[in-house]
Formats: sequence, C-alpha cells, structure tokens
Amino acid sequence: MLGSSGLRRAFFLLVAAVALLVGPSCTTTNDAARPVVTDVTPRSAKRGDLVTFRATATGNPTAYSYVFWQEGSTPWTNAATARTDGPALVTVTASGVFTALVTATNAAGTSDPFAFQISIEDDPCFGVLFADQELPHATTAIPYDFRFRLVSPTGFDTSTATFRVVSGALPDGMTLAPNGSLTGTTRAALPRTFTVAATAGACRLEQAFTLTVQGGVDCSGFAFRVADKDVTVERYVPFDLHVGPDVDGGTLSHIEVAAGQLPLGVQTVDPDLVTGTPEANGDTNVTLRALRADGKCSATGRYRFIVRTTTGSDGGTDASVDASDAGVTASDGGMDAASDATVAVPDGGGAGDGGASPLMTMSGSGVALTVVGSTVYATAKGEDSLWAVSTTGQNPHKVATYGSPPSGVLTHLGGNLYTVAYSQATGTGGLYKAAGSATGTAATPLVSGKPYPLGGTSNRYGVTTDGTDLFWSDDGDPGLHRTTAAGTDSSYTATGASIAHLVAADATHVYYTDSSFDHSIRRTNVGLTFTPKMILSGTNMAALVGRPLAMTLYGGLLYVVGMSNSVTGIAPGAGEGDTPNVTYTSGSLTTLIGGGLPSSIAVDASGVYVGVVQGLNPGAGVYRFALSGVAPTPTLVAPADGVAAVAVDATHVYFISGASVYRVAK
Repeated sequence: MLGSSGLRRAFFLLVAAVALLVGPSCTTTNDAARPVVTDVTPRSAKRGDLVTFRATATGNPTAYSYVFWQEGSTPWTNAATARTDGPALVTVTASGVFTALVTATNAAGTSDPFAFQISIEDDPCFGVLFADQELPHATTAIPYDFRFRLVSPTGFDTSTATFRVVSGALPDGMTLAPNGSLTGTTRAALPRTFTVAATAGACRLEQAFTLTVQGGVDCSGFAFRVADKDVTVERYVPFDLHVGPDVDGGTLSHIEVAAGQLPLGVQTVDPDLVTGTPEANGDTNVTLRALRADGKCSATGRYRFIVRTTTGSDGGTDASVDASDAGVTASDGGMDAASDATVAVPDGGGAGDGGASPLMTMSGSGVALTVVGSTVYATAKGEDSLWAVSTTGQNPHKVATYGSPPSGVLTHLGGNLYTVAYSQATGTGGLYKAAGSATGTAATPLVSGKPYPLGGTSNRYGVTTDGTDLFWSDDGDPGLHRTTAAGTDSSYTATGASIAHLVAADATHVYYTDSSFDHSIRRTNVGLTFTPKMILSGTNMAALVGRPLAMTLYGGLLYVVGMSNSVTGIAPGAGEGDTPNVTYTSGSLTTLIGGGLPSSIAVDASGVYVGVVQGLNPGAGVYRFALSGVAPTPTLVAPADGVAAVAVDATHVYFISGASVYRVAK
C-alpha cells in the first residue's frame, strides 16, 4: 500500500507519460478570425446632409477595410451603384427609409454582409442655391446691373425670394434691392467682399460674394444725339444712311444691330452705313449699337424705318428718295459686277438645294457661318477664305484669306470675325481675326496654335466670346484658351482642362467639352481661375448625347447634339456629374437621318435647328425641333450635299451645303 508521498510520485509519473503521448502543450490567445460587423452609424440624417458612415466590427487582426453599397434604390449621389471603400462619405438626396449593406475585410477574410437602415428626413429647402456662384466684373463709371436668383432642383418656389446684405459692404454707389437687383455706378476700382442672405418661404441661405471692380473709362459722353428717329425710304429704291453724325462723344468704330431688324434688303456696312434696297412696304423697328473706336464704350439708338411705294415708282429706275431730314442718299446698293461669288434670286429655290435659294457660291467647300445683322459671313476651304453676302443675296464678296484651312466655328465681336485655321502641310495656324468690312485682305493671326479638325465638319473647334474676350480650343496646347479681342494677351490653359473641343460662353461662365473625360461637358468662370466642374458625364453623357458634335447657349440652357442623334438642354448652373439638371430632351433624329451625323446647331424662339453633315445620306439636311421637346419635324431642306453648318435670324434659316450658302424661310 502506497503512502501519500508514493501517491504523489505516481501522479507525476502519470502526467509525464501523458505529456509524452500527446506532445508539447500550447495555449493560443490570438486565433485569426474573419470580421463580424456589429454596427453602423449614423442611422438617420436630413435630406441634403453630407453623411459619413462608420462601421464597427470584431475579428482578428483588427485592421479592417469596409465596403458599403445600397440595396435597391439609394438616396446617395456620390455612391450610386458603385462600391465605395469606407468610411463612406455620401450626400443624401432623397427622403424615406433606405437599406444599405456593409462588409468588413481583414487578413483572415471578409465578413457576411451587415444590413442596416438609414432614415432620411425630408427638407423642402434641399438643393436650393444661388443660381450664380460668381459675380460678373464691374467697371468704374459704367452702370452695373446684376440680378441674384435662387434655383431649386426639386421645383421649390423661389420666385418670391428676397435678398439683403448681412455682412461686408457693397462698392460705393451700388445698392441691393429686395428682389435681388444689384445696381449702381461706382468709381473705385477695388474688390469688395460681402455676404448676401436670401429668404424664400421657410428657406434661408447665405453666401459670400466678391465683386471685382475694374478700372474703366467714362462713357457718359458717348451717345446718340436723338434717342428715337424715324427714317422714311422708298421701296425698290437704293439708299445710304450714315449713322455717324447721329453719335456724339468720340470716334465711331462701327455700328451693328443690337435688337429688332432692318427692312428686308437693308444691311449695315462698317463703319457707320445703313444701306440697301428695301424690298417690302411697312414699318420696322431696329436698335443700332454704335461702338467707339477704342472699343471701350458703346451706345444704342432706336430707328424706325418707314418703307413706302410712292405714286409713279417703276421699281427703282427713276424714283428718288426724300430723306433730307435723315441723311439718306441714293446709292447703287453696293453691288459689284466683278464679284467672285455667284448670286441667285432670293427664295427662288434651285436644283439640288432642297428647295432653298443660294445666296452665294464660294471658291471651296464651306466650313462655318454666322449671321450678323443683315450680313451672312461664311468660311470656306480651297482658297481658305472668309466670305460675306447680305441676307437677301446682295454684294457677295471675299472678305479675307487665312493662308490655312479654316477649322473652327465663326464668331463675331466688335465688327470683327474670329475663327481658327490650321495647315498640316505647313504646320502653321491658330486664332485669326478679320474685319467684317474688309475686302480680300489677309486675316490677322492673333495666337499660334494647331486647331486641325479630327475629321469632317462635325469636328470643328470651338470659338466663342463672352462679349469681351475670346475663348477657343486647339490641339497643339489641348486646353481651353482666352485671348483678348485685339490678341494682345496670350492665351493660357484653364486648370483641369485636358482636351477642350466645343466651346460656349455667357457673361460669367465658359462651357466646353472635354474628350479626355469620356467626352464630358465642363464649366469654369470666364477668368479661367476656377477648377472646372463636370455638368454632364458618364452614363448620362452616353445616354443623352454620346459624343458631342455641336453645342450652343440659348435662354439660359446649354443645347448639345451628338452621336445619340437627339438634342439635350441642360441648365448649366445646377446639377453636376451624373445628376445634371436636364430640362429639355428632343425626340431622336435616328429614324429620319439614317446613318447621318449632326454637324451644327442653332436655337432661337422658333425652335432648335440641327444641320446633318454631308456625305452621310439618307437623311442629310436641316431639321427643326420644337422648344417643347417634341419629335423633329421632317427636314426643312434636304440638299444632296448635306449641311455643314446652320444659323438663323428672325425670319430665315441659313446653311452651307457644298460650296454654297443658302437661306430658307422658317
């Protein structure tokens, strides 16, 4: 029988034997384990809030990466259907209860999805913001007039909004009315920063603005001597009216039509001549704008032209004009029998022109055109030149030559025409300027560049103006450029621009297509100092526009037509990226134009006009959409050579087909 010491000895021997059988013993306190998500915060928010979702989890190791996504519909603008590495920062844009999921991943694996709900409280003020984020510059001694407005993507009524300055100070001489009108004249060239509070119903928001006041000149002495003037002329009798004697306060540069229209058959000729042969009886009202020679001042005056047929008139062979009180003298209408262009009877139609009448035929295929008052300007390859003709087919002539094939749209500013041109053979080109009153002179090169077309007239480079400077694009320095009208300042590239192509501008912003970002449309300020913002891109760009081929601004909307063969109208001040504020969508052109591609677009109160490029029949021609967004009408005209460019005035549509410029009544 064993004693106690013997029992202890036997126990330890047994333990040792077991240890030998099972091997060494170890205790693990850090076993690897894939995560388990335990919670997500927050679970509630208010519509419009910027929310950061944060998840907590258990597992080993404790270094996690998170992935959030939605289940079904989502209120998130910048998470959408794509997964986002967490923590997820999203802006909620809809009210209601939404379900989302999250997983956590560590070195051991990925957790099962953790579902959570977020409750979004509605906010009637969601998305309400100032329509303009920057103010147009003011100039000393020149009256300033700007209107603050609010916009809402949800239809919230902002029409009764009131505005007031709550901090800072307006420039001396300026006031802000409750309706948002910022007006006045200041003489101090200083920037002023102030905060404006806007109230619309229960919504109130504040925003700081800086108004830059530039040094200017006093234009108070430059004005029309008589604000309203009646001019009586006779139908079918040519006349000349010199406007210069009506303007005081400086040397006149030129005149242009600011509003209304001249009588049919009458046009302006630089510097101060209104001339032509009136073709129809009646009264027409027109506002003429006179520009001072230094380019810094303008003035407007209203004229009423009274066209009458007097007894005994034989169509202009021996009739005279009694216009001693208006400075009107008889003339030959400016016609030149040795003109380089071919003239057809207006509105007569002809073979191969689709029922429109050719105003002139140029010495090469047409590229772009624009209508300025009663004059149509067009560019053409071949002789690489700029041409002009009256809207009724009078005085067709060559204005200027470029020396390189024109490759951009045509823009008018201050009596001059601007476009881009480039020769691949010589490697020369850039931005060019030509006086509208010139006859056969060489255009002035302003800035060198390489704006060669990517292929066809549907790829013309953009050239536009905000009324002061020129904005354009080229392939040599593939960005968005700004150049003064005189070309004294070199252009430069806007921050964030990559490959700018089509360009449009208003008084405060420049809009351009960027082919390096999936053919997106972007926006920056006219000073090119702000980082450009996307206003249409991604899936919406592909579905609504496709590759953009032509773009223009009208009535506060940016109208774009592309390879989707439909027109999209965007309110460019609200909505960005894949959530644009699209307020107009036309019917599709595809069933009408077959394999054709749009080449150009023009918009006015009568509708949206789209030109379809040559060489891609069936379907080439000019199409019109109603502004209400209904399906396109059949072609207004269907010339065999297609349409390279289109423009409009109050009564007619003008277009280029082949080497000819045509017009057709709306």
